[in-house]
Amino acid sequence: MMKSGYYLIAFLFFSHWANAQQGGFDQKAVDSVSGDSILIGYVTRDSLQGSVFCSWFSKNYREYHPDQDVLSELMTHSDLWRSIRITVIMATWSGQSRIQIAGFFKFLDNLQCYGKCTIIALDRKLRAGPVPIGELKITQIPTIIFFRKGMEIGRITGTPKITLEEDFYKIVKTER
Repeated sequence: MMKSGYYLIAFLFFSHWANAQQGGFDQKAVDSVSGDSILIGYVTRDSLQGSVFCSWFSKNYREYHPDQDVLSELMTHSDLWRSIRITVIMATWSGQSRIQIAGFFKFLDNLQCYGKCTIIALDRKLRAGPVPIGELKITQIPTIIFFRKGMEIGRITGTPKITLEEDFYKIVKTER
């Protein structure tokens, strides 16, 4: 099990790197239901905050208010989360993704947790264009997957059990 976790992380890293080399970030497609522009594959945060997607991202980011007590606790215990990597699986057409992911980034910004996320956007068939995601076993969006030392330590799927920051805290304080 441990070996497969390392292989998965290595695979995602090299897939991510290869797409970056080929200019494979922020690919747009047409949504099969609404006809609107959506993102698929590897996505940068800048693409979520700019152009077509800016209105919902900015609104949901602005309206999310992370729990300050949990933030303080996490800031005090930064050793819990400094070594984690995060893979965010979302869909720009999904209302739940729009709300949860904008809020998640606001939480990460408040935590000063930068550069730890890989973002992958899906179409309505839960495919990520050229990005292979089968091993991630995505059944619901959004899905936020946490890794430490190459191993998955937890995930938030759909809506958080409590809040984004409480769920984050519970995940990073276990499995050390």
